[in-house]
Amino acid sequence: MIEHTQTREPRRATRGFFPVVAGNDVQVERGGGLMFLARRHLSIEQGGGQWLVSGGTLDVRQGGGAALIAKEALVSKGNVGVLIAGRATIAPGSRVLLRATPTVALAAVASFAAGWLFGHRGRSR
Repeated sequence: MIEHTQTREPRRATRGFFPVVAGNDVQVERGGGLMFLARRHLSIEQGGGQWLVSGGTLDVRQGGGAALIAKEALVSKGNVGVLIAGRATIAPGSRVLLRATPTVALAAVASFAAGWLFGHRGRSR
């Protein structure tokens, strides 16, 4: 029995606005959007979006986004609001306002949620 493996082409978003693009591998060139989601690899070149999320690697060249979340990120000549990554390389000429590891981000969210929950609980009495 011959096993057939099929390689899938990456999802491409080129020159334009794309509200949501998702796939195993996503490539964005000279485009923008609200949310780009990739299971393995997300590549942004001269573009960006609000939420850039990758389960694997995220590569941003001459672009950026408000929130970038990935296991591993490379930002080259880009602008980023919040970068949450296990490993990150920020090349000279790039700007990142806030960088955190996933553990720190999770702790911040849990702390906020606990404060909100206990704050509302005390006011209801």
